[in-house]
Amino acid sequence: MDIFDFHVHVGEGLHKSLSPERLIKLMDKYHVEKCVICPVDEFISVSNGKGNDYIVKVVKKYQGRFYGFAVSNPWFGKEGVDELRKALDKGLAGFKINSVLQGFMLCDYILDPLLELVSEYKVPVYAHTGTMGNALPFQLLELAERHSNINFIMGHMGYSDFWYDVIPVMERAKNIYAETSHAAADSIESLIDKLGINRIVFGSDIPESNLGVEINKLELLNLDKKALESVFSLNAKKLLGERR
Repeated sequence: MDIFDFHVHVGEGLHKSLSPERLIKLMDKYHVEKCVICPVDEFISVSNGKGNDYIVKVVKKYQGRFYGFAVSNPWFGKEGVDELRKALDKGLAGFKINSVLQGFMLCDYILDPLLELVSEYKVPVYAHTGTMGNALPFQLLELAERHSNINFIMGHMGYSDFWYDVIPVMERAKNIYAETSHAAADSIESLIDKLGINRIVFGSDIPESNLGVEINKLELLNLDKKALESVFSLNAKKLLGERR
């Protein structure tokens, strides 16, 4: 069965470090066909251009293994919009938000100019959630309701303290998908029981987590083959659409 990992950080940052070569070795070890990659640390918060250019370079070098998500801090205003447009024009497949590293509340209107551009390019948005104060599932709900024509991926399913918000949020907004990294197996199982299998994507968040553990967590849920295939690859491919 093909595995599509929807969330990996690649590069050398202040806190995180993972080379594409090391990532490919891990992918081959665990039979992961493709990954969505994004920059690390300071390249998310400040040096967006350098981070995006690096991701573009990695995607081109290892064609067929990676899809890149662009980053752009909304505090940069028009400069940030121009940077995101440049990155999407170079072939990156989505937009990554980390409101903790970038310094705003996830539902803040400061994001709207960037999301208007995202809507124009018809790409999905991955948003980190689970951090108290400015990266909460219900904040993502407000954002998703304001931009109902964009598909949002709820990073880490609100892990760890806000897992109980995931189901009510996704019940209200059909354009929110859940990404599984760090989330407890019983939380994923509850989500599947309540809302079905079609809005869940597998993600590992390596190097922050362990790829083998994240895969094994889903395999232990005793899902049937069709359901596992949906979580491990089909839902991700549907989200990426023509950008695949």
